[in-house]
Amino acid sequence: MHGRGVVVVVIVAGAVLAGIARGQPLPHVTDAKSTERGTDVPGAFCGDFWLTDGEAEWALNEAMIIDTATHHQEYLRLPCFVRGRARMAEESIRWELRAGGDGTVWMPDGSDYLIGCPPCRDRFGATK
Repeated sequence: MHGRGVVVVVIVAGAVLAGIARGQPLPHVTDAKSTERGTDVPGAFCGDFWLTDGEAEWALNEAMIIDTATHHQEYLRLPCFVRGRARMAEESIRWELRAGGDGTVWMPDGSDYLIGCPPCRDRFGATK
């Protein structure tokens, strides 16, 4: 019986974002918790980048799914990030938001989605 429940969760989690076109906002995000910060480059200028739980939730609710072309054209991939967890469409997700306003959302089924937050670029001070 437990195995069937897991299959249902995987199908639902995959369906949450599968029907969303590129450039469309993510489903409503709640309970965002910032749990970690880091940088890909030691000593990076943005090393103090941090988001409160409220700021992370705001950013995730402003974000949209983007493709790699949009990412390269419109976002600076800065080395500093904040990671955490949240709820989206009743599913627990993991997320990463970068100082350039881009990020990734990981679903329970293992799928991941590149996201961009246009107002975050200005709010975080990283316009391209």
